Amino acid sequence: MLQASVCLGFGVTGHRIVARLAASRLSTSARSLVDGLLKDCPKYYGVKECTMAGVADWADVYCRTSCSSGYCYCYKWHFNSLKGAEGEVGPYIIFQTSNNTKEINNYHATIPQRRDALMFTIHLFGDIHQPLHAGGRAGRLCGINGGANSVKPVTYNPHLSAHNLHNLWDIDLVTSAVYLEATGSASNDGRSTYDQVTADYEDRYLSYLQTMMQSEWKKEVSKWEKNTDPIEWAAEADEYVEDIFKGDCSSATAYSDKVKELSERFQGVNLGPDGNESQYYEKNHRIISKRLAAGGVRLAVALNKLV
Repeated sequence: MLQASVCLGFGVTGHRIVARLAASRLSTSARSLVDGLLKDCPKYYGVKECTMAGVADWADVYCRTSCSSGYCYCYKWHFNSLKGAEGEVGPYIIFQTSNNTKEINNYHATIPQRRDALMFTIHLFGDIHQPLHAGGRAGRLCGINGGANSVKPVTYNPHLSAHNLHNLWDIDLVTSAVYLEATGSASNDGRSTYDQVTADYEDRYLSYLQTMMQSEWKKEVSKWEKNTDPIEWAAEADEYVEDIFKGDCSSATAYSDKVKELSERFQGVNLGPDGNESQYYEKNHRIISKRLAAGGVRLAVALNKLV
């Protein structure tokens, strides 16, 4: 499941938010470790600055580029799959989230190898908290492979570009949540490119998340900090299947019929805040915000434990 043909995970904005939240919660020792590994990082594959946020999307660009060159080893790391290369269950993201975190402290590895492991870790902690990357009911019960890339068309934010349901959860829902909490309006109005919101709006959204984490979400934050099992993080996606698919899973049996039935639920539907089903956004923007916050909290916990 979850083989995202359009996007490998949260877009740039989502990954930056997870990374910045985590960075704000690092211990002094963990920050020293991270800063030391990211110092003089290579400025390619989407990296513009050697910070956790600056390298947060590196894994997507690197893996896409590697695939286009015929070297596609890390593509499947970004999701869980019901069917791996040999037909077996492939809990790729669960394994690689743990594996890369451990590799950061592998002192037999070179600094570039440990730095790559850190950059993968920063990225994968975001991906595993995107419900359509985590496996579970969306594939096991709904039978929707490809992370719902085939469920379309979806119209969400006319300024952005939700090509399908997966794309909406990767990018548009995140970006619109940023605008809603930063400005009171979920409309983009030309304030960003496809995915990259401006620094000011990103800052305001982070402030909103931190306020919620210190108040309404305080008990949940405590639970996120204590739960260190990536298997359980992925399983949390089960809670959101009906929210994502607007009700129960498809009743069809053939895969093509499932895709058709679920796509018809979104035919002609404008899911934006001013659309004819704005409640979809109103229900799910809090879900996506909490998933981003949980990713940031757990990433910080994992990095703090390394030192």
